[in-house]
This record gives sequence, structure tokens and C-alpha cells, in this order.
Amino acid sequence: MSLQLDPIRDTLIARAETLWLEETGAFRNGDGTDPYLPSSLFIAYILYSIDGLDAVSIDRSRWTDWIRSQQSEKDGSYCFPPPLGSNIPRKGIAPWNAKRVLGILGSGLAHFTEYQREASDVAGLHDWFRAWASLGDSHQEVLALAPMLASHPDDT
Repeated sequence: MSLQLDPIRDTLIARAETLWLEETGAFRNGDGTDPYLPSSLFIAYILYSIDGLDAVSIDRSRWTDWIRSQQSEKDGSYCFPPPLGSNIPRKGIAPWNAKRVLGILGSGLAHFTEYQREASDVAGLHDWFRAWASLGDSHQEVLALAPMLASHPDDT
């Protein structure tokens, strides 16, 4: 017995297209009407994993431009909305997802993640991990350091 996955793939592609907001170049979340960064990033993973990036009828350059526009010019951060029961935006999961998705889409971050610069040397990284452990933050915050450490500017 074999399982036919093409109909599932087609359904996922069709659903992604219904979430696309042409006027902004981003995806919305469910029945929402506003662009939503998590959806705009996670849909890229889904489409990539089913070899569907070229199957959707969307403007990829507008998509990457919108994602890049969500990065703070001031400190280079990306933020996801706070989880339920919190008022602290999730800066950990957002930048590493943005970095990975922009890579999948053939682009990159617009700005260096300045807010992480203090963790870009051994002493700063040690201090950062000590603070992270004392706060009990999730592993997502640690994952957020990987793109910064991998793409650190040579001039510092």
C-alpha cells in the first residue's frame, strides 16, 4: 500500500496562496487580515519542505523585501509577538527564523543584529549565557545567536 502525497502538497500550496497578501508582500495568520511575521516565515519552511516554493503564485521579491523590512534598523532585531501569558516579544526565535528563510528565498538580513554584539566575543558570550540561564529563557534565545556568530562583521 502506498500513500499518495501529491494531493496533500497541492492543498498546502493552495492554502498558502489564500494567506498571501498581495498588497504587502506577506502572509497573514489564519483569518487575520494583517501581515504576520511568523506566518510569513513558517510558510517558507512548509513550501521549501514540499518543493513548493516555485509552485506558488506570489512575488518572491516582494516577500523577501517585506521580511527584510521587519528587521529593526536601530538594533537589527526581529520580534515575534509575545507568547500567551507574557508581554515580552520573542526576539530569539524571530531572527534565526528570518535568517534561515531569507537564505531559502535567496536573500539575507538587511542589518547586523547589533543588539547581540555584546555576545560576540568570548567574555561577552560567557556573560550572555550566564544571564540567559538565570532568566530561564527558552532554547530559542540560544538559537538566535547562531546566525549572528556565523555572520559577524569582520571589522569588530
